[in-house]
Amino acid sequence: MPDRNSFEEQYASGNVAKLETSHGAGESSPNYEIAELKPRFSVLAAIGIQFSISATPLAIGGYLTFILGVGGSPFFFYGFIVASIGQIFLCASLAEIAAVHPHASGQVFWTAALAPPEWSRVLSYWNGACTTLGWVFANAGTYVFAAQIWLATMEIRFPGYQKEPYQVFLMCLALAGVGLILNIWLFRWYPHVTTFMVWFINAGTIYVLVTLLVRAVPKNSAHDVFVKVINATGWESDGLVFFLNFLPGCVALACFDTAAHMAEEMEHPHKQIPQVMVGATALCAMTAIPMILVFLFCTVNPMALLQPLAGQPVFQVFIDGFRSDALLVVALIIYCVTYLSSCPATIATGSRLVWSFAKHGGLPFQNWIGHVDPALQVPVNAVYLTAIISSLITLLVFGPTTVLNGVFGASAVCFFFSYGLPIWLLMWRGRKSLPERRYFNLGRLGFPLNFLTLCWQLLSVVFLCFPLYQPVTASNMNWASAAAIVGFVVFGFNWFLYAKKHYRTPTRLVVPADGDVEETVA
Repeated sequence: MPDRNSFEEQYASGNVAKLETSHGAGESSPNYEIAELKPRFSVLAAIGIQFSISATPLAIGGYLTFILGVGGSPFFFYGFIVASIGQIFLCASLAEIAAVHPHASGQVFWTAALAPPEWSRVLSYWNGACTTLGWVFANAGTYVFAAQIWLATMEIRFPGYQKEPYQVFLMCLALAGVGLILNIWLFRWYPHVTTFMVWFINAGTIYVLVTLLVRAVPKNSAHDVFVKVINATGWESDGLVFFLNFLPGCVALACFDTAAHMAEEMEHPHKQIPQVMVGATALCAMTAIPMILVFLFCTVNPMALLQPLAGQPVFQVFIDGFRSDALLVVALIIYCVTYLSSCPATIATGSRLVWSFAKHGGLPFQNWIGHVDPALQVPVNAVYLTAIISSLITLLVFGPTTVLNGVFGASAVCFFFSYGLPIWLLMWRGRKSLPERRYFNLGRLGFPLNFLTLCWQLLSVVFLCFPLYQPVTASNMNWASAAAIVGFVVFGFNWFLYAKKHYRTPTRLVVPADGDVEETVA
């Protein structure tokens, strides 16, 4: 296998074809990038990162309040099915592009590679802005949701205890600290942790599924689960309410670019990235659907979900269904470990994006943020920055919950543009812009899948920004789009004050560990 020095010698001597790329701000740019990070992740370990973030079969229980009035059980189930299909189409469309253009910046490079030369630089910058905002917001949301799960277990085990906002914030800092430790000093062991989490989450899912089926009585009827629609939202149209049920599926099947940002840490990224993207998404969907059915049939006391104990609907289902303190404790441990594992996973993914975007001039202090520790082989400063900024966002726990939820919902809006732009450009340029020889090829299904993906994105993003209840007030308003606009304004200032002069588009990644150099580069 060639090392970095030998590959550069081959390149200099002309043995490897030079590539045409965009240049930034009138400056010459190298035609390729040699991977700076050490390959560490197998396909299963990388799947573990994405699976740890979504934890779909367990996390879907957090949306069970939908069955009370936002369409009831039928809309919850069928809405998830429709959302899953749309998200799988989106994942497949992105995986095909990732197989051709593997890069740690992910869709930032995909946009640069597919855009017309005169628009490549500005479009890739704004994709980087959207992707950075999406991951920072998602990282902060992960801290808060994990902190709430941990403190909810304390409220359940110690009835006299009630969590305070400052305790949620302190728990967020503690979870960020765990993420920093695993992402810096113990990172050599992190692939083993993510591999373990694949088995742990699936084992936990089986435990919850079987225990609820055995213990929960009485079960709900098939009519209640599949037919009985309950619309207490205030919206007159049941069709509109059905669209609101896309939210659980869109959130549960997401973060498709997780593997893409770990490109430099895989030996064969052009093969492994699409394998992870499709594999992790399929795993999430296949495990979530039976789990949803079990939740719907085994919710013994639906009205208790209006004011669930410790504020967690899924824990209320366990309390009512298990009817056993010992069984409940095991489930609480499963949820605590699962949500804890999501924090280092979002830091790992988000920091690679921040590192890559910064070293190409998309963020100030590019030399500091883009530095890789030579001993640890980790972009340490980018890891610190990602964890700290996300922790600062969690200060919103001291404010109104509507603003906090709006910031977290903004991640979905940002990912809409981030994921959509490369696909839009591919449709505009035509599928012949992709080389015929590629590992993941949708073939004749490519154009209709890309078209359906764009339609799905336009439909889903509208209803992800809809308030669930009518009349709309300040307390139930969905502030996701407003929070996203604030983030866009910040990156607009960054463009004019810094990036317009310094930003250059990413260039094709070369991973020297890949035995087939020509396949990686060509």
